[in-house]
Amino acid sequence: MDYFYVILRLIHIFTNVMWVGIVFMLYLFIIPAVNSMGPDGGKFMQAMAKTKNFPAFISAITGLAILSGIILFAKISGPGFMSTKYGMVLALGAVTGLIAFIIGSFVNRPSLKRIGVIGEEIAKAGSAPSQEQSQEIGRLRGKLASGIKWMTLLLTISLLAMTSAKFI
Repeated sequence: MDYFYVILRLIHIFTNVMWVGIVFMLYLFIIPAVNSMGPDGGKFMQAMAKTKNFPAFISAITGLAILSGIILFAKISGPGFMSTKYGMVLALGAVTGLIAFIIGSFVNRPSLKRIGVIGEEIAKAGSAPSQEQSQEIGRLRGKLASGIKWMTLLLTISLLAMTSAKFI
């Protein structure tokens, strides 16, 4: 038994479970609650982003999930692997997971970061947000909600593909 790959697989499974769970919590509960809070929703998102450095935590677990997945995929693939149903279904799971990672990295994270910056600007000013700031926060919240929605769909496909690949 190759313990390196057993441990790598456990890391891959554990980090993906955490990633999918966090995205589902955001999509099903946190984002709708934040949107229903109005201006206070921004304060909550700011606090969440700072709590135990949530964005860095998400980046770390998704990075581990992706890296371990690439290493595992490289180990099992070989000549003709992609012509098998198993290989194609695993590849579908990998590609949808990678797209979700790209959305999280290049849409959601910058949106959260910008919301945080605007929140700090508002706090420094000690007044209500300007109309321009409110509009930008609204636009960024919409972008974030859309990104989370797409990530939820993509990670669902990825999860279904990877858990069922051996049985197809």
